[in-house]
Amino acid sequence: MRIIAGDMKGRTLHVPRRASFRPTTDRVKEALFNILNSMIVWDQCHVCDLFAGSGNLGLEALSRGAASAVFVEQNREHCSVLQQNISRLGVADRTQVRSMRAEQFWSSASSAYDLVCADPPYDYENYETLLSGCARLVKPDGILTVEHAAHTQLPETEHLVSRDRRIYGTTAVSIFRFQAGENPS
Repeated sequence: MRIIAGDMKGRTLHVPRRASFRPTTDRVKEALFNILNSMIVWDQCHVCDLFAGSGNLGLEALSRGAASAVFVEQNREHCSVLQQNISRLGVADRTQVRSMRAEQFWSSASSAYDLVCADPPYDYENYETLLSGCARLVKPDGILTVEHAAHTQLPETEHLVSRDRRIYGTTAVSIFRFQAGENPS
């Protein structure tokens, strides 16, 4: 797994051989970020990477010039891998790692983000809660990306407007924009 573009292009990310998380493949990540490039001004972008694993998505955003990234990962071993990747890439000054469940994070978050990337495990089932929780994290006109199994249809939500859905083999990526107006509390 590697950084696709930006200042850290070509740098590799550490992912343990027996990792219990499923990192986003380079193919899917490259396609996703090609779509995001037309939606985001990177140097003004504050990112939240939920279910972060190795930090693949948030670190890609930082390489492309994102101002900051918050990584949320509940598994302490994954957090250790994430911290190693942050250190190896020299971006600790623009990052924060929160070792907690995504649900805890969005329930207690006091900040909103321009880009929220959620990559829950494929057996994750509570997408309605995920989308409503992520709606709390996304700034007005901000973007939410959700990686999920291709056969999973994400539910409609009041605050997020579907912008795109792409399928890459068994993986799908859904992209939402937060509706203009007040962020739900």
